[in-house]
Amino acid sequence: MVNDACSGNNSHFTVDGRVVMMFSALPFITTSSAKNSAAPWSQTAVRACMARATLMCMPCIVGDDGNRDALPTTLIEAGAMELPSISTPVTGIPEILGHGSAGVLVPENDVPATARAIASLLDDPARARALGRAARTRCEELFDGRKSAATLREWFAESMQRG
Repeated sequence: MVNDACSGNNSHFTVDGRVVMMFSALPFITTSSAKNSAAPWSQTAVRACMARATLMCMPCIVGDDGNRDALPTTLIEAGAMELPSISTPVTGIPEILGHGSAGVLVPENDVPATARAIASLLDDPARARALGRAARTRCEELFDGRKSAATLREWFAESMQRG
């Protein structure tokens, strides 16, 4: 069943009343020659959809042309909302998901493993909540803009003192 509140170019469905958010960055990749490219969602729309979701599934892949998202902020946003996530070990995703401690990693292009991971989190709400909490903690520790800016200031100050 498609969740109308979260409709668009991404798939959203319910399983026994629980919303699973399948997110794909591909519709948002645009070029100057793209005729029918999708517009990015507003932050409000993303938050509203994530607030209704039970989990985030973003099985990233490396494109045939080598294109990849180095650090998918959608997974960071999901973590900030304590939404447990499933993704692949592509580029910086293992760092976001704590190499599996703050989310589930499945092999790239492995549909059966992805389906098992979705079923596993839907069948074990306590584990899903624990992963969501771990993701929130990890995001606060590693991806907070204020902390990152302070760290950069410190590094620049140290560098300038060394000359």
